[in-house]
Amino acid sequence: MRPKKLRFADCSSAPTQRLTFSACRITEDIITDLAKVSALRVIARNSSFIYKGRSVDVKQVGRELGVRYVLEGSVRKAGTKVRIAAQLINGTDRGHVWAERYDRDLEDIFALQDEISKHIVDALKVRLLAKELETITKRGTDNPEAYQIYLMGRSFFYRGHESRSIKTARGLFAKAIDVDPLYARAYAGLADCDSYLLLANDPAATYDNIIDNANRALELDPGLSDAHASRGIAMFTKGLRAEAEAEFKLALEGDPTSFEANFFHGRNCHAQGQFERARSLYERTITLKPDDYRAWDQLRAVHVSLGHHQEAVQSARECLRLIEGEIAAHPDEPILMCYGGCLLADLGEMERGASWASRAAAIAGDDLRVLYNLACCYAKLGKPAEAIACLERQASGSPTYVASVVAWMKKDSDLEPLRNHPRYLALADRMEVQLAEPPGLIP
Repeated sequence: MRPKKLRFADCSSAPTQRLTFSACRITEDIITDLAKVSALRVIARNSSFIYKGRSVDVKQVGRELGVRYVLEGSVRKAGTKVRIAAQLINGTDRGHVWAERYDRDLEDIFALQDEISKHIVDALKVRLLAKELETITKRGTDNPEAYQIYLMGRSFFYRGHESRSIKTARGLFAKAIDVDPLYARAYAGLADCDSYLLLANDPAATYDNIIDNANRALELDPGLSDAHASRGIAMFTKGLRAEAEAEFKLALEGDPTSFEANFFHGRNCHAQGQFERARSLYERTITLKPDDYRAWDQLRAVHVSLGHHQEAVQSARECLRLIEGEIAAHPDEPILMCYGGCLLADLGEMERGASWASRAAAIAGDDLRVLYNLACCYAKLGKPAEAIACLERQASGSPTYVASVVAWMKKDSDLEPLRNHPRYLALADRMEVQLAEPPGLIP
């Protein structure tokens, strides 16, 4: 039987009360469950999130996403009660295939998600294999409080990849573990957060802690995709390319719609100069989450490395559009201005790019990740002295961070204007020597 295409419309919360759990994450859980049913081909999660808050025609959604069916619905909470309304619609003729409203206690949220998933499958007349039925009913925790805290953590984790959001998410994952010490996905969440913080040179995040938490998640739930992705990110950060590759493959075998696995698999390939493979993975990442500016920026970078000028310009324009929206919402985030400055330079708007770089420099402080991106911005703006000054400060990071930066510098097309500069060459040599010192210093 030919796989049926399915897509969800994003859930929306009640306007009268702030939810204590993420409606979007509940949507994502149901999508992930259905994606594991062999007779269904479910378009990647996060793709539908671009329709959040918009009034769109179901036929338009079906046409834009290339799907036959659309599931749309809403989540409303009042006290300890939750109401979920869902309807499955034929994207071709707008005909209703199935519709239902569920009123439950929050304690029944797991059973409710399972029930919705099974009803959708039944409505599409798909036969579930025994293993697939088991997958749909497998949640990872029987504790509703732990689950709600975990959902809040994921909400902060996906809110943005700045350190303050990641630290908030990390605290919530830790709290979920306090409530349920056997919650595998919460341990994977800790590892995810620490991987991002390690990339940001946070001294509290260590490679060993990431691996320990990911391994604990796998002990509790063997084959958990999130945990393999976390291990892969950590190994990527430490420069263990082959080991990271193996982990990303395991993660994507378990969940092909994993944003982190696709994105960082792309970066792992990118860092090795495998630009075509990286391009394919970045494009896949964008289908998963079209509004993530980082994926668009990395796609721009590999197009530059591949000599695809027109595609690089198109990616830069789309990335700039997203970043302008992010800056409007978060005007105090300097890394956004660094990204934007690079893009403006690529698009020939040098004066505006220099203005953004100046704003970023004024609030960058000692954040090495911001300074690295500011160096890229200065390099593109034709300011090599300022760019190299930012790069020289990278050497003060932890050994793991420095190793990651050195590997990335070698393949980063944004730094091409500096490649033959004497100060840049001297810095690259010094950092290589620094890495050759005794490995016992690596945390």
